[in-house]
Amino acid sequence: MQANEGEGTQRLSGSGRSPCVLIVDDNRDFAENIAEVVEQLGFEVDAVSRGQEAFARIQARSYQVAVVDIQLPDVSGTRVIARIKEEQPDCACIVFTGNATLRNAVDALNHGAFAYLAKGGEVDEFRAVLRNAIKANSNSVQLRQIREINAAVLSNFPGRMLILDAEGHVVLANMEQDAPEETRGPACVLESWSGRQIEEVLGRDSLFCDLVIEHSRDMISATKPRVLSRQSVSGPDGESTYFDIRFVPLFHSLARLLVLVEDVTQEVRMEGEMEKKSRLAAVGELAATIAHEVRNSLSGISGAIQILKKRLPSTDTGREICDKVMHQVDRLNNTIEDLLVLSRPMAPKLTEVLLSDFLDSAVSFLRDDPNFKSILIQVENKGGDPISMIDPFLLRQAFINVLINAGHAMGGRGVIQILTFSNEKESRIVIVDSGPGFPPNASRLFEPFYTTKPGGSGLGLPITAKILEVHQGKVLLRNHERGGGEVTFVIPNSRLTKRRGPGS
Repeated sequence: MQANEGEGTQRLSGSGRSPCVLIVDDNRDFAENIAEVVEQLGFEVDAVSRGQEAFARIQARSYQVAVVDIQLPDVSGTRVIARIKEEQPDCACIVFTGNATLRNAVDALNHGAFAYLAKGGEVDEFRAVLRNAIKANSNSVQLRQIREINAAVLSNFPGRMLILDAEGHVVLANMEQDAPEETRGPACVLESWSGRQIEEVLGRDSLFCDLVIEHSRDMISATKPRVLSRQSVSGPDGESTYFDIRFVPLFHSLARLLVLVEDVTQEVRMEGEMEKKSRLAAVGELAATIAHEVRNSLSGISGAIQILKKRLPSTDTGREICDKVMHQVDRLNNTIEDLLVLSRPMAPKLTEVLLSDFLDSAVSFLRDDPNFKSILIQVENKGGDPISMIDPFLLRQAFINVLINAGHAMGGRGVIQILTFSNEKESRIVIVDSGPGFPPNASRLFEPFYTTKPGGSGLGLPITAKILEVHQGKVLLRNHERGGGEVTFVIPNSRLTKRRGPGS
């Protein structure tokens, strides 16, 4: 055990994979004696005589145990211990000093010392303490690794993960405490969530909070996992968000239930889009197959009925029957036309249009419609006046179709509010009627031929959705909180203009 005088450091053993012990003591003889005991146990040893040398060592190498004297030539041993615990938290520090006092002992332990020994004691005592320190270091490393693995699992889980105790309180969560929902990262804060209520962790406004609370009560005592698949929750914008929620019993006294919440909205929407395209493809094939033959037959029926009507006296009730037949023929023709519109690719002729001008034109057209004479239409701009790239003819067809549906829903009387909201990215045209609102399965209204209106074809809203789709937009349905149905058109903007004032 020769000292390297240039560094003031003694290298007391060769390299290896065994635990490494750092000795910090300015008493050379004592350091060598301690090093011999350490090496006999199969451990590697580095020894330094000054605190500053110890600081350099812990920057260059990891140690499982450090044996530190309280009195050193340059800095106190307690300061060395504090620095070691700061740089290498798992390192177990043993104080071995000739100046053993109660005050020194308390000070050392407060700075993170694992044990406190007085020089001149039994070697066997030191061996036992050293073995315990090595074991404590190993346990500390394993615990830290387990925590890191847990944090990695929690942080990288694509949704939310909660662990609940037997009382239903949160033990663990992959959410940052007191952070706004939109800024919360995947970091896992362990201690701060312990004992909190679910709603405190998730936030009462969380879309899936009520679902987790409702079902976790029953699952705390369950023995089998349970999956709530494709749980639909309507958000504030009227769009549905879908979640898969898994409850997994853990059978542990401190951790009874694992709750995994994953947002599968994109997956559900992609499946819906694929199904929708499949149905439209089938509709397209049907329309292309029957349109020509049916139209020819309808033309023949229409011609024959018109000839028959002309031959009947003006007082004959058969003329009324002929009118009814003609009405049904026209209805079938319109349905076939809608089928062809729905099945054919749309090629919108986009042009820059001031959204307020578009709305004024469409609303003026309906205000002159006799079916709207008892309906008040109110238009209110809630934001800037955007210029959008649209096909005015197609978008007007979709817009008027929704207004006509609203008029029918209200029985021809009531109020329709049209609100516009705009930002740099998009505009929203919100149409709110005073009718009875949509049925619970409102999303089915976008399915071809599905209708809740007597005599309806079930093609109006699918065509409306297709028109918005070719504009890179979308249409949303929901029931307004004050009653009535609410339809929202979302349209991308080209740019925003300054809002025009009266007389401008």
